[in-house]
Amino acid sequence: MIDREINSSLKAVKRALDAKKCQGLLVTGDLNFPYIKYYKDGSVTVTGPDDS
Repeated sequence: MIDREINSSLKAVKRALDAKKCQGLLVTGDLNFPYIKYYKDGSVTVTGPDDS
C-alpha cells in the first residue's frame, strides 16, 4: 500500500515536470519507514509510536 502511494506521488511530480510546472525534483527521506505518511502536497505525518 505505501509503495503505491509513494509511486503515485512520484508520478504526480513527473507529470508536473513534463508540464513544465516545476524545473527539478529532489527526493529525500526514508521512503520505506512504515510510520511516515507522504502526501501529494509534500507534507508528511508520522503515525507510529512516540519513539518512531
